[in-house]
Amino acid sequence: MDNIEIYIKIFKALSNPHRLKIFFDCLDHLQAGEESINLAEATCKCQRTKAEELGIVPSTISHHLKELSNAGLIDMRRDGQRVVSRLNPQGVSALSQFLSKLEG
Repeated sequence: MDNIEIYIKIFKALSNPHRLKIFFDCLDHLQAGEESINLAEATCKCQRTKAEELGIVPSTISHHLKELSNAGLIDMRRDGQRVVSRLNPQGVSALSQFLSKLEG
């Protein structure tokens, strides 16, 4: 497998249930037509709700987002006071390619 290290990072990140839920939330927002997510704003607005839903402290959400970014699944960039995020096409493509190998 050419991409074994990439797969290891991706599945390690997604093996955490909180990160998996956050990743699915990102997918839902971005597949709904949004080009990017203002994570700082979204985190401020729903951080307490999301933290309660996940059963974690709000500051931990930032850690999980960073781990998803390190795994190559999302891109994050600072835009002034905001942190904007989007799906990383290469990371999502690698995940899709891995899963397509299981089908065929």
